Amino acid sequence: MTKEEIVKVVQTTVQELQRVKFSQNKKSSPFQITEIYISQYKNMDESIQLKLDTIDELRNEAATPKINRLVPDIVQGGTVENISQLEKREEVINHLLKEIEEITVLKLQIEKLMDKFKDREDFRIIKEKYFNDKTNEEIGDMLNIDESTVRRRKNKIINDMSKILFPLSAESVPKVRLEISE
Repeated sequence: MTKEEIVKVVQTTVQELQRVKFSQNKKSSPFQITEIYISQYKNMDESIQLKLDTIDELRNEAATPKINRLVPDIVQGGTVENISQLEKREEVINHLLKEIEEITVLKLQIEKLMDKFKDREDFRIIKEKYFNDKTNEEIGDMLNIDESTVRRRKNKIINDMSKILFPLSAESVPKVRLEISE
């Protein structure tokens, strides 16, 4: 992967995270969060790999002898502490490892959820919309149904999925659930 490709993937990931965090700050509904999770499922492996590659690069940089300079680091509360570059690098690596774990758990949940719904007649709408990037109109043409019917059936499946992912109210939506109720 070239540096330009990495920068593009990182920028896209950051934009998506900002969009998700912004939407979560607006108290997104379980339906909205479920739809975001499903729409981002196909990017999760690439995101994990990008983070693993970044960790490898950081570890390789740490292996090369350099002067271990102190760098300013703003900690919670806005105070500035000086920490070594090595310590900062380890913080970044630990943060990336935590993100990889969270994405992996979320990916597993989505896989289990999709497996639970794969036999439903309308699940093809989810596959076409989120994994083959088809529009509602294109899906309607494929299935010989109206675009509004596609949207209604898609929303019904997403809503049913969100009830499994988030069985509690929207007020207490967890970041990542470890199990899916069956």
